[in-house]
Amino acid sequence: MQKLCTVIVAALALAASVRAASLDAAARIEVVSQTVTALSMRFVDALDRATTLDFTRATPTECWRTTSTALIGPMPWFGNPAPVYASPARCRSLGITAEQALTTFDVAICGRPLDDVTIFKTFDGMAIGLWRGRSIAEIWYVGSLVQDAVERAQSDQHMRASCENMRAVCCATIPNPADPPTGPSHPIPTPDIDACAGVANNPNCADGHEAVCSCAAYACEFCAHPAPMPPVPPCSENDLQKKSINACILYATKCGPPTPEPVPPPLTPMDEVLRLLQEILERLQLVLDRMPALNP
Repeated sequence: MQKLCTVIVAALALAASVRAASLDAAARIEVVSQTVTALSMRFVDALDRATTLDFTRATPTECWRTTSTALIGPMPWFGNPAPVYASPARCRSLGITAEQALTTFDVAICGRPLDDVTIFKTFDGMAIGLWRGRSIAEIWYVGSLVQDAVERAQSDQHMRASCENMRAVCCATIPNPADPPTGPSHPIPTPDIDACAGVANNPNCADGHEAVCSCAAYACEFCAHPAPMPPVPPCSENDLQKKSINACILYATKCGPPTPEPVPPPLTPMDEVLRLLQEILERLQLVLDRMPALNP
């Protein structure tokens, strides 16, 4: 009996030790270093794995962007590799507003209660999913996609539909200085491929599918692949060569003629990113729905 009691006490002590260790190893986000225009952050997931990412911005009013060359994607890159997204009802039960469920990345991400983390590399940016319990309750987008969408909606009532909002930024162009005054016109595409993918992959945006596929095809064809050496503007400027390549990938993935599949293929990292962008689009719609009506 004494030996049994000793074994039980030892087991309880071991369990307490394991619980304490798991608390010490809880998922968390820490600032490593910070200036007005440069930021380094350390991410630790629920298994106590860690990674450090660097961010930069040109001015204090601009959105943070990642400068970490280790992010090769698109794919779920770090942390929990099997994302599950919290429903609006689940977010409400956690006291998380629509704006908190989808927001632009900031140092305020530190100190958030979280049980795990998933970091995604997308086409044009990065997204950080914070888990509460068994699902991702908050998505922090690194880049200007979310902020730009909200600003457009604040100034244009027609942009309150997230599908139309994302279609507009997918198909954005700027004038081409090489165009002759009397035409023809070949405007320079400036697409955010994450916006294109969010619409192309979303069954709720069926009306915009053809438009974004056309815009992706135009961006794909605008630049030479592979890039000429030395590079020829404008494809060497503003990441257009990279965007053009990603537009080709998106078009081939979501816009090409369908091929019959006798058996559904397994999910790929690309599928996970497309599912993430669809979730971002749906959360964005909740944010836009809460905006007050614009004065006529």
